[in-house]
Amino acid sequence: MILLRRFVALFHANLFSVAVLCAAMGAPCQPAAGAPPAASAANRKAPTDRAATRAKPFEPEKLVRAFRGRREDVRLKALDEIEHSHLTEPAVPGALWQAIEPAIRMQHVPDSLLYALKLYGKVDDRQNDRRFIALLAAADLRIVMCAVDLIGERRPADSLPALIGLREHREYATNYGLRHAVVSAVARFSEPASVDFLVSTIGAADGQLKYVAALQLARLTGENFGGKGDSWKEWWQSNREDYRVAAEAAKNPSSAPLPWDYAVPQFYGAPVYAKRVVFVLDRSKSMLSSVGSVVRLEDACQQLEKAVRALPEDSSFEIIAYNDTALPFAGRLVQATPQAKSDAVRFMYSQSPDGKTASFDALAEALRIDSGIEAILYLSDGDPNTGTIVDRVAIVAAITQQNQALRAAIDTIGIDARGASEEFLKKLASENFGSYRSAR
Repeated sequence: MILLRRFVALFHANLFSVAVLCAAMGAPCQPAAGAPPAASAANRKAPTDRAATRAKPFEPEKLVRAFRGRREDVRLKALDEIEHSHLTEPAVPGALWQAIEPAIRMQHVPDSLLYALKLYGKVDDRQNDRRFIALLAAADLRIVMCAVDLIGERRPADSLPALIGLREHREYATNYGLRHAVVSAVARFSEPASVDFLVSTIGAADGQLKYVAALQLARLTGENFGGKGDSWKEWWQSNREDYRVAAEAAKNPSSAPLPWDYAVPQFYGAPVYAKRVVFVLDRSKSMLSSVGSVVRLEDACQQLEKAVRALPEDSSFEIIAYNDTALPFAGRLVQATPQAKSDAVRFMYSQSPDGKTASFDALAEALRIDSGIEAILYLSDGDPNTGTIVDRVAIVAAITQQNQALRAAIDTIGIDARGASEEFLKKLASENFGSYRSAR
């Protein structure tokens, strides 16, 4: 204890860093409360320029050996070195592909393979485009989806038929994430075949995927038939031969409401197109605040009741009320029957404002509810201030990584959110296929 007090006194006297003190005590430093977890492939930060200048020469054999071995930490370290110091070197593309190619036949690849594929998408290799198409046949669906995204970004010649051909993939009909990835990538090709595909998608799909297809069609054509499949089909049959991408519409997509074939529920003005949706509502102590005679939590319950009761009966939903912990209504998606809606509304009205705001835990729980969720509507009136992760940047990185294969739209609603709190909610939505709304 005497030795410890001396170190503490020395720390205060000389403003030593915590890292120096820990090293002197022979103990590892622990992150402060709210600090992000150890960096992963998704949120690892680049070293300083000075560190980059000290990097060792790139050794292709070292990367290949790392991927033949079993140590994930060694593979991630090798990829970090490439991303931060060697990405433009001519030997990198070939070495990355040597690491990636065996993954085509693997049923489940480590995260390092996805990281390697992300890096391969950044390098200049004459064979990139052909290899991206080859990856569409990978056994691990996450590799397929990464390849779909890369093809959508780069739009290589002759790749559109391969993308459209994924409609025949064994998991296309059952995996929302794959369908969303394919629809989004196909829409980036300004070709009649893209419009063909999107029109047929609107005719066959429902929920959030139908909404995504309708948005992309409006952007590509300058028309706005929303979710009315018959209207799109009739218009396309009359205009296909003369089709040209609507350049101005593509640059400035219309903000007009999309016509739909039923009354779309709304939550704080945010339309709920998804047929598999999770509502995540803040019940922390700050939700006791009021404007006039309206208490925030009471208003949230009223808004939720309107949205839930308006859900079509072929929808399914869940509610998570959160403060220090995440409290689910059912622990699973339930069909939107009249009885389930009434039970859910009673559950929410039974909540009282108390505790802090564990945003990460609530969002992570929402993403675990079901592998086929299409949308999360996340309501908060304050900053994250407790839970597994508190740092805003780390929360966005971790949730975005968890949502990578699900591709659920995360729409955020900020009650009186301003400054850094509002920026957090905007970033969370923009990184996860959603949009932000302000509620004052």
